[in-house]
Amino acid sequence: METNKKVITIAYCGPAVENGTMDVRDLAPALLAFSDFITNANKILNHDDSQISVKVNANFHKGSFEIELAVIKTLVQQLQGLWNTPGVDVGGLLAILGLGIGAADCGLIDLIKKIGGRVVKSITQSDEQPGKSLIQFKGDNNTIIVGTDVADLYRDVGIRKDMEKVLSPLKHEGINAFEIRRHNMGTKETLKQISKEESSYFEVPEIPHDITNVSKQTIWVKILNVSFEDLKWKLAFGDSKIHATLNDDDFKKQMDRHQVWFGKGDMLKVVLETTQYISGNEDISNQYAILKVEEVRHQKEETTLPFDD
Repeated sequence: METNKKVITIAYCGPAVENGTMDVRDLAPALLAFSDFITNANKILNHDDSQISVKVNANFHKGSFEIELAVIKTLVQQLQGLWNTPGVDVGGLLAILGLGIGAADCGLIDLIKKIGGRVVKSITQSDEQPGKSLIQFKGDNNTIIVGTDVADLYRDVGIRKDMEKVLSPLKHEGINAFEIRRHNMGTKETLKQISKEESSYFEVPEIPHDITNVSKQTIWVKILNVSFEDLKWKLAFGDSKIHATLNDDDFKKQMDRHQVWFGKGDMLKVVLETTQYISGNEDISNQYAILKVEEVRHQKEETTLPFDD
């Protein structure tokens, strides 16, 4: 078994906890939610047999309600070597969540604070920067660029609800902030803080706004049916059947000039854009558009071979 471990310190701050005590009815749900926050993120980011556990160290520090937590990931080494998929280690996981020490990129917590309650219009993978996603807001042209892993976690309602529960003690009088801290040679450093006012950014609405996710891929599709009026075509790839709108102006002109021909059963190599809508009741729907037709391949005619009787 391979083990990967990091120790982080969290704290709830304010007059109500300055004597180093906290109501267990507030603490227990928050700590369980923190464990779920780490565990569920690991499931999303890693596709392996790793297990994450969050353990509370014995020492509690006064002056606020401060807790040291050991985040431990275990993975069967044999399976890791077989599939060659080491995945995201504990340090990387904490950095993506925004809980890491010295993380250069914007983590999930940083992203939610930057969004600051604004309405997200779309989340799109970047063509120019592989591994990055663009988050755009309604009402303006502001865009935040983050790692696609961070964007994936932001879209996950369960992860967001876990973090909301972690911050639930801030709703009580006298608890004013949640902090990520580091102790180094007797000194205490606050790495990140979420204030009582900022905690509202982490609340997941009962009916969240629609979120879109746009992705592109170049694939072969088979023509099942074509409409020349609304240019919405029925296509198949693998076991999937979809309706896609033709948005390739050059290909439209070729059709109008009879410079290209095709029929049912022929194949097209296309750049297919998929727009995924996640509605307020967490229903998912997809819309498809053909951005470019790169190649047409005609169905081969069947021939009868001259077998001797």
